[in-house]
Amino acid sequence: MDDIDKLFLEYTSKYDFPECRFKVEHSFRVKDFAMSIAESLNFSEEDKRLVYKASLLHDIGRFEQFKRYHNFRDRDNEYHGDIGIKVLLNNDLIDKFSENSFERKTILKVCKYHGTMDELGDSKEDTIIKIVRDSDKIDILNSALKGEIVLHIENANVSDYAKETFNNHTLLNLKEMATPADRFVVWLCFTFDFNFKYTFKYLKDTKLLDKLIIKYINKTDNQSTKDVYKDMGRVINKYIEEHI
Repeated sequence: MDDIDKLFLEYTSKYDFPECRFKVEHSFRVKDFAMSIAESLNFSEEDKRLVYKASLLHDIGRFEQFKRYHNFRDRDNEYHGDIGIKVLLNNDLIDKFSENSFERKTILKVCKYHGTMDELGDSKEDTIIKIVRDSDKIDILNSALKGEIVLHIENANVSDYAKETFNNHTLLNLKEMATPADRFVVWLCFTFDFNFKYTFKYLKDTKLLDKLIIKYINKTDNQSTKDVYKDMGRVINKYIEEHI
């Protein structure tokens, strides 16, 4: 869909920072994974085109965020989803990417909710948000495995709150971290927010989380933290098997 790519690249070319180039590449990878999920769900060509647009645009607010704040830390400045909505509306970009009111509404909702912990339903637009959530998280994990995103967990313990959140099979909010070691648990808890069999099969086939756990076990000398990560890995593998 060259027309969509061209519009996206024209907009992002204004942000000439290495960090923003990474976000461009991230957006295309998220789009590719999202399209694979859409294929697995037997989406129509029309719906796949909407998934293509929404997934490519999910992080459109990141570019302006970096220009303003010189970082991507939502908790320290403005949530990038809210910035994205303003960008799409203020620059009339949404009209360039959307062909009707449903597409417009869905793209804006994807920008708003792909990075939140809000509950979603089973409507088509919510399903597309879930597709983008899965795809976004998968690319974050892949980028972490490649070393493009690095956490400094030091030799800290995993907090009791992080353990409890993991055991409850819920997401751990970045704002609720108590120790540096909790930051990796945020990623491990992604497991419980995945939505589609395609995603779970991908995790099983690639052993992505297994490899990432080994990597971060080797980043700490804290035996307690090593053991916690190993235990969480066993829970994750069981959970993945149950959802394939």
